[in-house]
Amino acid sequence: MIRAVSKGLTTAMRQFSCAQCDQVWWKKVPINKAVSRCKVCKSKFDAIPSDMMWGWAIFECECGNEFSGFGQMGVTRSECYSCGEKPYPSTIRPPTRRRPPKSRQKHKCDAQDCPGCSSGDKDTGDMEKKCVHPRSRTGKSKVIVASAAHISTGSTISSIRDQDELCSAMYNTSLSAIRENLK
Repeated sequence: MIRAVSKGLTTAMRQFSCAQCDQVWWKKVPINKAVSRCKVCKSKFDAIPSDMMWGWAIFECECGNEFSGFGQMGVTRSECYSCGEKPYPSTIRPPTRRRPPKSRQKHKCDAQDCPGCSSGDKDTGDMEKKCVHPRSRTGKSKVIVASAAHISTGSTISSIRDQDELCSAMYNTSLSAIRENLK
């Protein structure tokens, strides 16, 4: 906590979702306490883990091509129109921070319910892949991965120490080391 205060509390844009209300939102929160409240049901939720976020994805292909589109971290892959490889997303951004399109190519990922891909070369892995493109989510749930309900500890400090332990860690003094001013 002392390190965080000395360096300045930093924030990050994180994704939250409420499965009960079928709501998904992004919020800028402190990195040491990524918690947000659903505006509909007023329940508190922890942020979705970074390796499970979905939304506007940045893909970096092995051929050096960088492109963007909708995707989910570590789950869906999108086709590179330069070389044909299918990289996983490297970054997920909120939909409001989208890049302008560089080409007129359609969305094409390896999820089974992707409307942009009609070919039969879909990956059938152990995880059920869902296309996160808004066009494919019509009539379906917006929530791909639900946020965990936040369990409050009652404190914003991650580890609570009593005052004696805190003082002894900062000042390693003993009674004999204290000088007395006798006049």
